[in-house]
Amino acid sequence: MRSFTYPDVGATREGRRPAGYHHRSARFRIARGREAFHAATEGLMSWNVHRRAGLWVQASHDYAAPDVELASGLGLGPLRMRFYARVVWTINEQDRVGFAYGTLTGHPLSGEELLMVEIDDADDVWFATTVVSRPHAWYARLAGPVTRIVQGMAIRRYATAARRLATAP
Repeated sequence: MRSFTYPDVGATREGRRPAGYHHRSARFRIARGREAFHAATEGLMSWNVHRRAGLWVQASHDYAAPDVELASGLGLGPLRMRFYARVVWTINEQDRVGFAYGTLTGHPLSGEELLMVEIDDADDVWFATTVVSRPHAWYARLAGPVTRIVQGMAIRRYATAARRLATAP
């Protein structure tokens, strides 16, 4: 079993901003209506947001839940970059559904990411994320700010995937 690569497990649940980590929050309006909300939450919790964002996914369970481990990545064969994480907490409320996962040994970054779908009183559906991370692998440290740029691109791809799932016919 892989170990967490950071000490502050659960930081995103408590809203903590650990020192030495980069902090990023983003929120994207992706759709409108309760049906779209349910489609987006199902896609998020079943890893389809990740798949639609272009990642391959192998998880210990088909649905995000505490302690579920996830291996995901980009590329093929020996050129595949792998990301290892474990779900640390979930939220399943009438208007908010999502999960946070923490990085495990072998992940190029160290930290936690919260992915959530929300619906507001105006019936707008939102994809929201909060990330606390820092480079862990030597190549992520070497890449410096490029790592944060790539992370931002991944977040936008997740939001686009959630939008497509929410609005699919």
